[in-house]
Amino acid sequence: MYSTEPLNHTPALVRLNGEPYPSTTRGDTPGITQSRRQRIAEFERCESQLLTDPGACPQSCLLNQYLDAGLDLAEAAGRQQLLSLQESWLRRTWVTLRNSALLGHRNEAWSHQCLIGLYQLFFVFRHLLQERPDSKRRLLSLTRDMSLMSRHLF
Repeated sequence: MYSTEPLNHTPALVRLNGEPYPSTTRGDTPGITQSRRQRIAEFERCESQLLTDPGACPQSCLLNQYLDAGLDLAEAAGRQQLLSLQESWLRRTWVTLRNSALLGHRNEAWSHQCLIGLYQLFFVFRHLLQERPDSKRRLLSLTRDMSLMSRHLF
């Protein structure tokens, strides 16, 4: 059975010592435009709601907003040739959707919506990682994770 415990590389909203992580939308960060700050703030707001909403099935528009924001941030990083940042945005989005789908109080409909979002991200990752010669292991790991999620949720 697939564990619902987050992996050690899973970003969390709260550190182990109970302190919140700093926001990535600091006003004094050089090189980040106001619209990008707003997009990051929207991404973080949706991420927080996806992981903390007590409902069995949050609104699907929240999931769509989160996916759109994550993909937009990854695309912007890619345009600037910041490939590690691009992959980081995609991985953060992936881990949040995976963890949200596996929350015990969520219903099957929500898990299915998250799985659809994970498939979208999977194909983006696959395209991105196929272009990199050193990413075969990461692609294999992602494929295995997607396979486990599909079996667990269906």
